[in-house]
Amino acid sequence: MNLPRLLIILDLDETLIHATSAPTVTPSDFIFEEFHVRQRPFVVDFLRRLSVFVEIAIWSSATDDYVQAITSHIIPKEIPLRFVWGRSRCICARKTEHSEDYWIKDLKKVKKMGYSLERILIVDDSPEKIEQQYGNHVFIEPFNGDTTDQMLPRLADYLEKFAHTPNVRKIEKRGWHEAGPVIPTAELLATFGQTLGELRRRGICRSENIPTGDFAEYLACKAFSLKQAANANKGYDATDSEGKRYQIKGRRITIYSPSTQLGVLRDLETDSFDFLIVILFDAAYRVTAAYRITIDACRKHGRFVKWINGHIIYANRAMIDHADTSDITVEILEAYGNAD
Repeated sequence: MNLPRLLIILDLDETLIHATSAPTVTPSDFIFEEFHVRQRPFVVDFLRRLSVFVEIAIWSSATDDYVQAITSHIIPKEIPLRFVWGRSRCICARKTEHSEDYWIKDLKKVKKMGYSLERILIVDDSPEKIEQQYGNHVFIEPFNGDTTDQMLPRLADYLEKFAHTPNVRKIEKRGWHEAGPVIPTAELLATFGQTLGELRRRGICRSENIPTGDFAEYLACKAFSLKQAANANKGYDATDSEGKRYQIKGRRITIYSPSTQLGVLRDLETDSFDFLIVILFDAAYRVTAAYRITIDACRKHGRFVKWINGHIIYANRAMIDHADTSDITVEILEAYGNAD
């Protein structure tokens, strides 16, 4: 499944920079008109890293000429921007209790450019500016010129996990910045996969299966709110709210193991499950495809092997194209994107 590239919209003041009309104790990074401007530490590395896996835009509630000038200073020329917007693109609103005006960034304006709200994130230190689309907002602690600030590398780690998330609005994002640095699940699995591959190359390990099965069960249960069965249960791995039983198989495809064989299914003739969920991973445990297959389709396309007393199943084209097979890649990818 090909998702549209994620669009990340970045605020400027107190997000990427801090500007003040008074001279700073330590030298500023540059001066624009009367403003002494300091860039948030690691801002260039942050932007370069984001540009690898997302599209980037700038949207500030400052005046348009200010936004254009600041952007030209801090954005490397090799990084393309989808747009650079200032106050003229915002909506003026009023806080009635304080009789103060404030500016709203309505993402419906971005939607008119052909983007889906499900694939847009906006990073801003002022939640009220994104009040019409809270589900797209990623809060960042305001930057006030601290040269020891470490927020942007942490933010890059956090944003990267949304690259393959079909609907970013469904993921709870409040409070992400309050926790200490956490290695994302996807990164842990990728490192684990690389370790297994190297151990296999050195002849230390003969298998690269762990933790494929457990991770497949976790994703399937998370995606469809399934209840995992007891470990000793025979015939199925989970059930849904209607009592339907699910066998769940994962397969990690590597250069050492390119086969799509899903292992052995036993007791097909006894209706021990209703559906088979198949999740295919690449070598770094990233989801590449997922399917829900009826037991009848398993019977039709499985091959019984007497000496193992079971059917061998492959996630091949015949199985995938069967009328009773459903593509559930989108749902599994969404669970994968929220696996932390």
